Amino acid sequence: RQKAKIEERKRNPPPLRQQPRQKAQRQNFLVSPPVDDGKKWRVLSAGVLERLPIVQPDLKDWEVDFEVMQHEKALREDQRLEEDFWFMEPGTKHITPEEAPWPNAEEDPEEIVGAGFHLAPRETEDDANNNRKSLNRALKGRVFLLVKNDQKDAKYPWFFPVGETQDAEKMRDAALRHVNETVGDEVEATPVGFAPMGYVKYLHENDSEFDGTKVFFYKSQHLDGDVALNQDKASDYLWVTRDELSEYLEPEIADYVQKMVPP
Repeated sequence: RQKAKIEERKRNPPPLRQQPRQKAQRQNFLVSPPVDDGKKWRVLSAGVLERLPIVQPDLKDWEVDFEVMQHEKALREDQRLEEDFWFMEPGTKHITPEEAPWPNAEEDPEEIVGAGFHLAPRETEDDANNNRKSLNRALKGRVFLLVKNDQKDAKYPWFFPVGETQDAEKMRDAALRHVNETVGDEVEATPVGFAPMGYVKYLHENDSEFDGTKVFFYKSQHLDGDVALNQDKASDYLWVTRDELSEYLEPEIADYVQKMVPP
């Protein structure tokens, strides 16, 4: 009888209580699938070399007001201790907080850091002279390296160090190589990330080999050293701020790069 039931169940299986799960099809909505536009592109790597801020940026008015408010609140509410509290021997009788001196006297900077110490100026002589070949300027923000290319096939007269990749060379490595070949061996730079910051493209006119060029930007940061310009690569160089990029780059390129680089 049991065997007959098993055979009957095989011939007429009962309905499934739950439909089998279907494998989910994942799709990355952040990355568009590649599309062949029918054009042949020349691909270049450009190195965006930046020097990070040296000093803190100036505080805004509301930040100054907030710090003053915090200081005044601390004077009113913080616990007051006698001057030699941290140097007293164990068992010493302490005075009450109400009897402690009120810290309302202005602090003398020379007593804090030592006599004869002077803070370095936030605005340097190169700032006053607008020396854009110096790294000792615009200390409160980032500056970026631009080089001047006088070659006939150069699309833009002022641009970042740029060039083609070699055989089996990664695009990021090519961008860093073009930076090093342009600024010399004294400059020490390190790449940031593996993906490009962005890219621009433009079409060629009367070019039988390529329909256009795509330039991919790769960021690197200046660590040490001064520029010893390779005249075979560029005829001039400048360190410019984000706002000064528009003075040298083409308007559409400057607008894109200013959105691409951090303030």
